[in-house]
Amino acid sequence: MNRPEKLFHASPSIEITEFEPSNEYPRYTNETKLVFATPYERLAAMFLSPRNVNTEIGIYGDRYVIFINSDEKAYSAQDKGGAIYSLPVETFETDAIHGMGEIEWYCKTPVKPVDKTVYQTSTEAMDKFNVERFFVNDDLFQQIRSNPAHALRLVE
Repeated sequence: MNRPEKLFHASPSIEITEFEPSNEYPRYTNETKLVFATPYERLAAMFLSPRNVNTEIGIYGDRYVIFINSDEKAYSAQDKGGAIYSLPVETFETDAIHGMGEIEWYCKTPVKPVDKTVYQTSTEAMDKFNVERFFVNDDLFQQIRSNPAHALRLVE
């Protein structure tokens, strides 16, 4: 597997000078604290969505899609944007078994960003990278979560 040329990490905070390893959502039992990143800026853009809104992210061929468990007006009221940071690739590795495979890279040590782009809203970032958004109710969101491979069929 080739090391990517760039890696990206999204955060609602626009003043980060160093990312400390953490792990709010472990991929498996007893997973260590990590800094996560992706070689795809358009994937990182989806991680700018407000933390208190449930989302499901999907990649279907060349389509990057986020399903948002909210109506658009309520989402917009909470959408405060953030920054997509560029990270150095040297200390990162990937895992074909856990997580998202080669689209998800991780590092066990603190990482200093090399650059950032600030977005006023997550929708601004997602629009820039042609991320499709679907706002869905609770029932539909649970159906999407239970079978993400077929989620597009539920909304199109």
